[in-house]
Amino acid sequence: MRPTLEDLSHKGDEAWATELFTPHGGFLVVRRNETMKENWGISMFHGLHCLQLIRSSLQRAREMGTGSMPGSHGDHHEQHLEHLDESHLQHCFSYITQSLMCSADDTIEPPQEQYNSDGNLVDLSIDGMGYVHQCRDSGHIWDIVRRSEKVPIEKWDWEINDTVESVFIEP
Repeated sequence: MRPTLEDLSHKGDEAWATELFTPHGGFLVVRRNETMKENWGISMFHGLHCLQLIRSSLQRAREMGTGSMPGSHGDHHEQHLEHLDESHLQHCFSYITQSLMCSADDTIEPPQEQYNSDGNLVDLSIDGMGYVHQCRDSGHIWDIVRRSEKVPIEKWDWEINDTVESVFIEP
């Protein structure tokens, strides 16, 4: 994970907005008719939106705990602050849980040994960093979404199990 994405301060907001989303939020833009287009969600970006919402909630809790007032941090951040209701957060925890279970990355992560100043082993912790995980290439998702933001995609006969790959990538 890039250190800027681990930064919960507002200094990390730009990295979250630019490295994890397209300029229009990661929606697949579909032409509904000659005059109207609509945004369709993609699971990867939906999960990232949920993580960003939880991150914003943590920021707000931290700010309220210190008594500092939230300032203006750009449109993307402000959009997420207005979504900080409990039911949306509950939805996001459930959505991320289901997404992680569905992806089922089975990479084995060994513990890291932690020693005190006397050289005694005091803890074993697992951070999962530095290991090759079982990931899928998301490049095709980014490409299709970015193209649709420029030129909306024609509506297709959507089916319940459609994916970006099954609809837009030639076999």
